Amino acid sequence: MRNSNFKILMILFCLFISVSCSDEDSGSNTEPEVESAIVPVNIRFVYANGNAINSNDCVSDSDEIAIEITTELQNSGELIPTQVNYTINGFLFSMTFSNASTQRNPIDLFDGNNIAQLSATGQSTQLRFIQQDEF
Repeated sequence: MRNSNFKILMILFCLFISVSCSDEDSGSNTEPEVESAIVPVNIRFVYANGNAINSNDCVSDSDEIAIEITTELQNSGELIPTQVNYTINGFLFSMTFSNASTQRNPIDLFDGNNIAQLSATGQSTQLRFIQQDEF
């Protein structure tokens, strides 16, 4: 009898240890949550309404011009708003994206070459603007 009680006690003890260890192990097998990254993929000069500026367009002082940035998602997981930095003629600006999308900011052009560049990727675009003087 004493031997059978000892066996039962040992079985219960082993069962208790295996259950308590398996709970700790199950949490460590899950992969850590990955954050989605919003990354800029394109920058360009556009008219304020979003229409593209073609290479043969003559941009005038009265035209409203904007800078347009397009982003996309990398990875899947929790989405965190991202600030995208860019420069126009060396001046730093930023846009905040809360999802993958296209956003525009109105800008004023300088006389001559206007260069816009994404800080993260180095991708750039330029637009030549010649200010018309009064006659």
